[in-house]
Amino acid sequence: MPFIIYHIPATTGFSLTKGLLAQLLDNPKFIGIKTTAASTYELQQFKAMGGERFLMFNGPDEQYLAGRIMGADAGIGGTYGIMPELFVRLEKEYAAGRIEAAREVQFCINDIIADLLALPVYAALKALVRRRGVDCGEVRAPLPKLSSGHAERIDALHAKIELAVRKFASVSLL
Repeated sequence: MPFIIYHIPATTGFSLTKGLLAQLLDNPKFIGIKTTAASTYELQQFKAMGGERFLMFNGPDEQYLAGRIMGADAGIGGTYGIMPELFVRLEKEYAAGRIEAAREVQFCINDIIADLLALPVYAALKALVRRRGVDCGEVRAPLPKLSSGHAERIDALHAKIELAVRKFASVSLL
């Protein structure tokens, strides 16, 4: 079967090199990479090595637009589930060549992500997805859970997402 590798150096402690990528590209089953790196430079370099048919997925949600501009074919992200309408709008603006409009949506997404990062992220994501109507359970140990003290911040973040969706999305699912 075809396969895509995940390149996430911050969590794995391993950084894919161009030399190793060149070896992987010899395998016809290797069709792409999801890269979550601090810079879109690697993404661009890996896409150039792999060629047009090689799939590149942007990982950092806060860099979605930058990743697309630098050659990502799409993205795989953890925050897409709490604000899918914003990522769809961002992609539509990018695809239509409206970079300034896309940038405005990206900045709004980043503002939401900044608030999210002040919470136990995975527990907050699950709580916000639950607010969207999909109960995906709670986080498991050792991930930190939300406390009762986080409820107001989750409410505020959910309201911020709803407001952003109303502002940017043509069809709201909220």
